[in-house]
Amino acid sequence: MDIIDMEYNTSQPGLIIPEYGRNVQKMVHHLLSIENDEERNRQAQNLIEIIGNLNPQVRDVPDFRHKLWDHLFIMSEFKLDVESPYPKPSEESFKEKPELVPYPKNNRKYRHYDAVILKEMNDLADGQLILDDMNLMAKHDLVKNAPKRQNQHQNKGKGNNRRRKNYKK
Repeated sequence: MDIIDMEYNTSQPGLIIPEYGRNVQKMVHHLLSIENDEERNRQAQNLIEIIGNLNPQVRDVPDFRHKLWDHLFIMSEFKLDVESPYPKPSEESFKEKPELVPYPKNNRKYRHYDAVILKEMNDLADGQLILDDMNLMAKHDLVKNAPKRQNQHQNKGKGNNRRRKNYKK
């Protein structure tokens, strides 16, 4: 084989859905070239089975065949004319951008404390929450130990005592 005959991926057009690979993309392009409707439908059914076998993780998704048919139409750039058991997706539905997710805009100074504890601290400071000495001490301990509990929760019980001792100072 000469170097001239070799096909490099850099010289080929990009893959539309890279998870399926170049050979599946070539099969989709071959489907577009088949003129007989019956043969094209049969080959499209076979290609759906091949894609499902190549990517068994897709089978974990509910209604995975619908997803595979959508991917087949996407890889053919919506030019494939076959009888699908599912409605053919529109090209515009895949090109539109989803709505932006609104993120909360509260900038808390003490993020490591839980919001409930912060509310109780604010109520206590405002005088809205009147407690006896024992209850006040319990709330104080609750607030004081919140970073420790959060650290243990995030690190699955393996706390860093040296760091906590420095934090308490």
